[in-house]
Amino acid sequence: MKIAIYYNNADTLGHATRLLALLKGIKENIPRCRIVLLAGDVVPMFLPLRGFTEVVMLPYGADWKGNIKGETRKLSNQIGHMFRERFARVRSVLKGFHPDIFLVDHFPFGQGPWFLEMPFILDYVKDELGCKVFGSAGYLNYAERLYENVDHYFDRILVHSPRPLALTYMKHLDDRSAGELTRVVRAFKDKIDFTGFVFDRPESLADGRLRDERWKKGFEKMVLVSRGGGVWNDRIIVSALLAARKKKEWWFIVCCGPATGAKEMRMYNGLARGAGNVKLVHFLPPEDFDRYLAAADIGVSLTGYNAALKLLFFRKRAVLVPHDISEQIWRAKLLSNYIPAVILTSKNATADRLVAAMEAVLKKTVPRKKMPADWFEGASQTAGILA
Repeated sequence: MKIAIYYNNADTLGHATRLLALLKGIKENIPRCRIVLLAGDVVPMFLPLRGFTEVVMLPYGADWKGNIKGETRKLSNQIGHMFRERFARVRSVLKGFHPDIFLVDHFPFGQGPWFLEMPFILDYVKDELGCKVFGSAGYLNYAERLYENVDHYFDRILVHSPRPLALTYMKHLDDRSAGELTRVVRAFKDKIDFTGFVFDRPESLADGRLRDERWKKGFEKMVLVSRGGGVWNDRIIVSALLAARKKKEWWFIVCCGPATGAKEMRMYNGLARGAGNVKLVHFLPPEDFDRYLAAADIGVSLTGYNAALKLLFFRKRAVLVPHDISEQIWRAKLLSNYIPAVILTSKNATADRLVAAMEAVLKKTVPRKKMPADWFEGASQTAGILA
């Protein structure tokens, strides 16, 4: 069996870690499957993807806008040249590989930076190669021409969230978007599979060595702070470092994220200097992040896909500071139904308010809502569908 995966999402770490978990799940459940990944971003190389797939880097990176130069009147010529070059590369790889399944990350429920080329690629895959086309998305979302794209191009759509959670997102959309998304879900119910969360499940839920280290250092609580893979919301990092000065009896593990630049890191290191209760790191690989989160008393983070599912999986008390987009605001409210959580807006996440929120969440009772075990079996369930 051969699977080609088109990955070009500029949201980087969240999509890349889900992709890595998906690749592992496929290899574990379909050992002889051969996979080729068409990627346009160097960020996935933070993760050991090459151990599970052949990687082909497409021209011009993750975003065509960053390659546009010169006068506006030349815009169409430049875009046309880039798209022709990329399409030629995709066609050459797929013609030689000839996959049984062509899996598209993000599209059609999200339209990443290269979405304009998707109809041309999908037409070639369907008409010339005759292989099946699968969509892969973290959650349901509205996008232009959604009904037409699902109807015309896709054999199956894999939504990597539990069905009862994924469907609630429509309540956070405007009436037109919610109505169209509802129409798609109803019309193509036989095409859409809700797999549960896709992530690389840790072998154990806690690392006793980290807890021992905390007690040896004399800290009462352990707090893991993260803003994910993007460069949004630097306030969560700054406020956490300032909060650590106010809670010297707590141990703060502050993860800045792989997209954090050198200038930002110098600023954060300056704020952390002299604080004996702060461990400041640039980036934690997923397995290390899981170890720290499992051992932590409180998680402080945005509410992207990976952060949210891991807080749920480890059933952590959390202070949630969602990025100001509907997807993350929805997830923050959703999480508070299942784990003890306090939600702060990014504008209100000052050091004082963060301290108050962390103290408050320690006193919260655990919600009674249950989370079925199969919510976290998305990687194996996806592999079963692909097989």
